[in-house]
Amino acid sequence: MVEENKEVRQRRQFFRYEHPAPIRYRFAKKVETAKYNVSPYFKGLGVDFSGNGAAFRATKPLPINTLVFLEMLFPFSHDPMMVTAEVVRRDEEEFRGKKISKIMVKYLVVDEEALNKLIGFVISRGKNTS
Repeated sequence: MVEENKEVRQRRQFFRYEHPAPIRYRFAKKVETAKYNVSPYFKGLGVDFSGNGAAFRATKPLPINTLVFLEMLFPFSHDPMMVTAEVVRRDEEEFRGKKISKIMVKYLVVDEEALNKLIGFVISRGKNTS
């Protein structure tokens, strides 16, 4: 039974849902041990979402390992899904004639009920990239 749940979890990680969701984000910059400065909110545009992370377009080129706080809106809820995530990759690209960053994050802290709704939503509409 444990192996089955592990396999399901691994499969879920590879399902992605491409959705141009508006997001708000802020990031934390470490200033000393256990102390961070938190930025004001910025607007971004979600690109794709999965059960373990997301990608979004942003005008700020966030460094790898940056902590990010995201508020994301989805059709299955009136309230934004709020997550704490870590930047794991960044690609530079052009979008509508402007240089922007495509930021890929992995979720670190997320409400389990909200995550389960997102996973169900992604699986019902997404595609498997494995």
